[in-house]
Order: sequence, then C-alpha cells, then structure tokens
Amino acid sequence: MKAKVFYQEFCLNGYATASCELVVDQDNAVFVREYDFTKGTREKFIDEIFRTMNMLNIPPDHPERPLFEKAGHTSMSIGDYIRFDDGTVMVVSPVGWKAFYNCPETGILKS
Repeated sequence: MKAKVFYQEFCLNGYATASCELVVDQDNAVFVREYDFTKGTREKFIDEIFRTMNMLNIPPDHPERPLFEKAGHTSMSIGDYIRFDDGTVMVVSPVGWKAFYNCPETGILKS
C-alpha cells in the first residue's frame, strides 16, 4: 500500500489546540513524498514517516527543494497529512494523529 505525504499551509492548522478542528485542504496541499507501507502497524509506520520528515536536510540545491519551498516548510507539522491508498488520511494533530476518512456520498473528508 502506498502512503503519500502532503504538506499544508502552516497557518491553516499551526495554531490549533486539542479543542480545535483540524482542516484538510486537499486542493491546496503539496505532495512531497511517497512511501511503501509493507509491514508492521499503521501507527508505527506513520510515526516513522513523521520522524523521517522531521530529520530531512534539504539544502538549497537539492532537487526536492522547490516542493518544500512551495509548501512553506521542510519539517512535518500540525495539519500535514499522510494519505493511504485505501482513502484513510492521518493528520498530524497537536498531540498525535487524527484519522479522516473519505465520505463516499460526497467525496469530502470526515474525521
């Protein structure tokens, strides 16, 4: 199963607290990376992606640099998300992750 990492504009969710609703703006999110989910639990897998994305060193001449500049940040932050092939979207929340699912009737993500 594929897992795609998307970054959103930080101001959408950057100041969210545990009591706020997270926003997923699929139309304006920036696709930055893809990973293969082959073993283990989904929870461990997304935590590993989070760690990996926060340890990236993307120098100015790196070929992926324009993606991260478009996203406005290089580290995975609140509101950024991982979308799996099955439609599940795991969003970085102020504490941990929040799952969103695609509503078949509307195509809109619901938490």
